[in-house]
Amino acid sequence: SSGTLGQNFGMVAMDGMLYFDANTPKSQLWQYDPSTDSISEITSISQSSSYGGQVAKYGGSATLEHILYFDATESASGTELWAYSPLNDTYWMIDDIRSGSGSSKPGSSTGLVPMSGKLWFNAEDGTHGNELWSYDPSSGTAEMVTDLSPGSSGSSPGVFSGLVPISDRWLLFDADDGTTGIEPWVHDTFTGYTTLLGDINPGTSPSLPGYLLPFMHVGDHIVFDASNQTHGTELWAIDKTSQNWEATLVCDIWQGSSSGQPNSGSDEPAVIGDRIYFSARDQAHGSELWSFNSVDQTCTRNSDIRPGSQGSNPGSVSRGFHNIAGIIAFSANDGTSGNELWFYSPENSTSWLAADLTSGTISSYPGQYSGFTTTDEGHAYFTASSSGSGYEPHVIDATDFSTSLLADIRPGSHSSESARSTGYVIMNRDMYFDAKESTSGSDLWVVRNATNNSAVAWTVSPALPYGLEISPVDGTISGTPTQVTDLTTYQIDATNSSGVTVSIYIEIAVLADNDLDGIPDTVPDDLSPYTDLISDSDDDNDGISDSVEVNSGSSPLDVDSDDDGFCDGPIEVSGVCTYGPDPYPMNPNFPVDTDGDRLADSDFDGNGPAVADDDDDNDGFIDSEDAFPLDPSDWLDTDGDTVGDLSDTDDDNDGVDDVDEHIAGTDSTSVDTDDDGICDGPYARQSCTTGPDPYPIDPLLPMDTDGDGLWDNLPDDAADNFVEDYDDDGDGLDDTVETGTGFYISPSDRGTDPLNPDSDGDGFCDGSNEVEGTCSRGEDPEPFNPNIPMDRDQDRLADQVDPQWPAFYGDEDADDDGDGYTDSMEYKCDSSALNPNDVPDDLDGDFICDDEDPDMDGDGSFNSEDRFPEDPNDWSDFDNDGVGDNSDLDSDGDGLANEYEHPECILSLDCDMDGTPDVSDPFPTDPTEYSDTDSDGIGDNSDPDSDGDQICDGSTSFQGICTGGPDAFPYDPAAYLDTDGDGLTDYLIEGIPSTLVIDLDDDGDGWDDLEEIRCRSDPLDSNDVPSDVDNNKECESVGAQVSETFAVFGAFIALLLVVGLFATPLIRDHIRKRIESSRSEDEG
Repeated sequence: SSGTLGQNFGMVAMDGMLYFDANTPKSQLWQYDPSTDSISEITSISQSSSYGGQVAKYGGSATLEHILYFDATESASGTELWAYSPLNDTYWMIDDIRSGSGSSKPGSSTGLVPMSGKLWFNAEDGTHGNELWSYDPSSGTAEMVTDLSPGSSGSSPGVFSGLVPISDRWLLFDADDGTTGIEPWVHDTFTGYTTLLGDINPGTSPSLPGYLLPFMHVGDHIVFDASNQTHGTELWAIDKTSQNWEATLVCDIWQGSSSGQPNSGSDEPAVIGDRIYFSARDQAHGSELWSFNSVDQTCTRNSDIRPGSQGSNPGSVSRGFHNIAGIIAFSANDGTSGNELWFYSPENSTSWLAADLTSGTISSYPGQYSGFTTTDEGHAYFTASSSGSGYEPHVIDATDFSTSLLADIRPGSHSSESARSTGYVIMNRDMYFDAKESTSGSDLWVVRNATNNSAVAWTVSPALPYGLEISPVDGTISGTPTQVTDLTTYQIDATNSSGVTVSIYIEIAVLADNDLDGIPDTVPDDLSPYTDLISDSDDDNDGISDSVEVNSGSSPLDVDSDDDGFCDGPIEVSGVCTYGPDPYPMNPNFPVDTDGDRLADSDFDGNGPAVADDDDDNDGFIDSEDAFPLDPSDWLDTDGDTVGDLSDTDDDNDGVDDVDEHIAGTDSTSVDTDDDGICDGPYARQSCTTGPDPYPIDPLLPMDTDGDGLWDNLPDDAADNFVEDYDDDGDGLDDTVETGTGFYISPSDRGTDPLNPDSDGDGFCDGSNEVEGTCSRGEDPEPFNPNIPMDRDQDRLADQVDPQWPAFYGDEDADDDGDGYTDSMEYKCDSSALNPNDVPDDLDGDFICDDEDPDMDGDGSFNSEDRFPEDPNDWSDFDNDGVGDNSDLDSDGDGLANEYEHPECILSLDCDMDGTPDVSDPFPTDPTEYSDTDSDGIGDNSDPDSDGDQICDGSTSFQGICTGGPDAFPYDPAAYLDTDGDGLTDYLIEGIPSTLVIDLDDDGDGWDDLEEIRCRSDPLDSNDVPSDVDNNKECESVGAQVSETFAVFGAFIALLLVVGLFATPLIRDHIRKRIESSRSEDEG
């Protein structure tokens, strides 16, 4: 065909059928049925691309319990785990592990591994990253096994080593937990624990365990390659017999930090006995054949096929090393013949060129495409190139280890590339593989009778424990062991008729189980790491722990230590002992068993559960119900008078002899035979009143219809304590006038029912009495007319009372239609008093119509005072803006919203009545404060420094607040000094806005401050003025001294004259500082 067969996962045999993927052109699952010699396509999984379902592209396939599992891809779910069942010819997606179109790619790094009844694989669910998962066919659920690297990054299990099952219990793999790097891990399927086997390359650097040599079980060890900075890539191992598994370096083949690279370039090592064979390299010999001995934990180089440091690279072409009847077959290059087939014999430690299929240095590359497949007879099939042909199937005959071309499928130098995708698969006697006859596509080929399934003999060494045997035909070990043995390793050999032997190793320990409960009495310490079994804490299963029995002296291996028929513990053992616990486990005379039925007379001494005899006197009545448990002649004492019923003449002590009760038909063991609350006899008892009951076997008689304690009808012989009722129904009419005829004749023959107080059922009693729950007071003027009196709302009140009813004692109904509004109210409000659906307007629902209601909206304000009489939410409008105060956002209309006003000031324009409107008053509820110049939250009247300029308003200083003033301008932070008190400030502080005017004559002496400074008088002292003899407002002293001082101060004076106006603030500041300095000296 033009398709490619087995490209994704090769080919697998299951239940006599072959399964493989094929691209024709889309990848689907196919099946070959040898019985019909037919091939059929099974799946039609589709996706948007042209690749079809991509069956087993990432995880391959696996078989488990007659189901084929594989990964497949479809558009809606991405790549997920699928299954196919030949039983009903159906396929389905197991689980959408990564929901939606995202792909979990199950088995992409581990493959699909069946073990312990489950399928194990890696997967990514989109939340936890790539982690280890399992699928349980029994429950149909897939779940994450462990989250080694929490978060979305994942630990990526098995990327380098794959997922390797060991002893049908452990799974070994590499993983990165985000802390230790890629290191070896083990998952115990028995305990559910996942454990790090060692941080081989410390820190976050990876050791890449199993990258070259996968985890392999040999003897008592699991071996693999790993790398660290000290030794490079070398051979490591785990001792399965140790309590705690931990990876240990066993061989540093290339000493130092260089790498021996065990099994580099080879897929599969070979295990024979206690040795594993693989390739490795050292500095002197290059890559050659090596082995590891599990017994003494040593490594040995077994060949030097190509002398020198280049090495022969054994197994690099043949996909590893293969055990053929005890001989190891592999590829190697000796430098002369090319890559050819070589053999190694462990028995005589020799290696030789098995076949030079292509002459000279040309290589035949044995097994490069196919690997090696062996049969029971020891024959081996592989693909190689031989002289005159391309890559075609070859066979090794184990009888003489000769090699020959099996078939030249594509004649000449062309190659059929046999088994390149599927490998050689043996099913029944035939062998199947893919091959090409042309350049396009591949087909399924078969070699008939490739094996004859020759008989195999099975043996075991050493001998199995007593009770166990191995079938020499099929190797099945069966039986029940009768001998306790320690953990022992047994070698199982399967030898065919050609003498080829294959060996496997199993470990068996036989543990004692005294009580046969499936829990061993003791699990030895050396066995604990290999099993999830625990030691039985109660070896004889008597309900008492072994430790307690040892301390108490009873036997932990005997359920009845004293053989008295009572078990040591609370568990009964049928045919041996009755459940205890026996309070005297070592005394056969206790506890006492009077009737010898192996049941103790009493519950021992109160210890443990009750195991006492429940019928000590064996009279057929259990002790708890036997009034005389030790007297077999009597067992009942109904009245508790200590006289048994068989001897008591009045069993129930009701005052009536048992014989008389028998004659009357009453129960001699019950004081009230008919359970009507009246005792059979003349005595009152807790359950009944004083009798005798005139009708002791009729629970309906005597009757008390009206429940007044008087009896309706009594027989003539009724006891004197029974009083007959002459008004049975309690309606106020004597039974003699209530004749029950249904017709009124006269007051003495009314015809009403003497047992029904309301004969016509209209709610009005026949007589003048009220009967609660039945009728109101009558007398009913027409006791046989249910429409009179009229009662429209059926409240048992007459709508109208006719004055012609002199004997009617009932009340007249003030609300005939029962709508809650009185008839008079409805008349006033123009609604019908006889129609409950016609009610007056009633805004507040208080059953007072609005026209009559002084507060129609029910808000507590009379209509006359209510600004909004029909609005129950509002009744006042303070600011007369037409919006009620409760709804108004500014109720008092002062421009300040309610939410910003003090709650007490919402309805006030000047809440504290200090003359300052609330909108301008920072203290609206404090009548003593109405301003806060410096906005410090303290009113100016209380603030010692109103303007916050640190000069106190008064002369007193306040530490930390202000220096004593007084402040000439207490409400202006830009000024505080006015020397001459003329209302003009001496100066203004720069940067603070102010409306004050600066005083040009601070001391008020008539001289400008600048003039005084020029004339050397104090501008802040009104008594210090310049000398002006001629009163021309020009000081003489300056004129006289000009010539004298000009030379010294000329430049300074000239500068003052030039910048006069601009220098004024500086001069004034100088004056201010001088004043402050003077003040400080005075205070000091």
